[in-house]
Amino acid sequence: MSTYKEIYGQEIKIVSSDPSNPTLGQIWYNTSSNQLKGFRASSGGVWSTGTAMNVPRSQLGTAGTYTSSVVFGGRSAPGSPQFGGNITKADKWNGSSWTLDSNSMNDTRAGLGSAGTQTAVVAFGGFSYPPYVVHSATELYNGSSWTTAPNSLPTNYSEMGSFGTQTAAVAAGGNENPVAKTFNWNGSSWTAGGDMTNGRFSMGSAGTQTAGLVFSGNPDAPAKREATEKYNGSSWTNSGNVVTGRHSVGSSGTQTAALMFGGSGPFSTKGSLTEQFNGSTWTAKNNLGTALYQLGGFGTTTNSLAVGGTLSGVSRNFVQDWTPEATVAIF
Repeated sequence: MSTYKEIYGQEIKIVSSDPSNPTLGQIWYNTSSNQLKGFRASSGGVWSTGTAMNVPRSQLGTAGTYTSSVVFGGRSAPGSPQFGGNITKADKWNGSSWTLDSNSMNDTRAGLGSAGTQTAVVAFGGFSYPPYVVHSATELYNGSSWTTAPNSLPTNYSEMGSFGTQTAAVAAGGNENPVAKTFNWNGSSWTAGGDMTNGRFSMGSAGTQTAGLVFSGNPDAPAKREATEKYNGSSWTNSGNVVTGRHSVGSSGTQTAALMFGGSGPFSTKGSLTEQFNGSTWTAKNNLGTALYQLGGFGTTTNSLAVGGTLSGVSRNFVQDWTPEATVAIF
């Protein structure tokens, strides 16, 4: 677990007081308390300010990992074209900085579904306005340019849950009633999967095509706002409810280890709440530093990024960084 250089090949330091700013993985022996101590990650995390994206975006598409990811589409801030200009271009993250592509998406939209990696993305559905138009087009991204796939979603949907890879993705639900429909993508075409128990849109989602997860969102009945469902590639089963139901959330992780952050809903701290899922139960964690809704995310329950979103009715280029919360342990 250690990342501290002094551990390898050297003796543990003997000190009379604990270090004031220990490094994650550092171990020492405190002679005052006669205790062997170390600085290790806890089960929680904490948010800090990250490097801002090049373009403000909300209701954006995301794909990739904590250190290698891409954002695309979405709505830009008032005062610039809501669905034009740089909002049509992908912004790539390499772990330390963002780089804006020169090529644009073929079908400009927000509220789209997405899955994949930084260099292999599938994007689908979404909406644009004015006038308000809901899309079904599917596009593929190779890390530098976009290609329209020959087969679109069977129905026009926006604000759906989405997860998986460029060749094995899932589109679940959507803002057209809301719906409970599920569609599976195999790299070239869409086929129907099993319906969710609860129709919903603007929910959180995570996982793979055969081990997926959706949670919270805008449901077909307010009493179902806390619902969580698991997908096995063909059917859905209910799981533990979230602590605080809301919609337009950011999310990351897997079916058995997921994060939900931000969002909008009927509670006083809307936009700042964070919850963590362990495969069966949700637990409240440290709040976002800046409250947002309609944001994106990628990563794991250990390291994640919350990107973009809406604050006070304006799209933002904010990035917030979720990292392990460390504590002093006695061995």
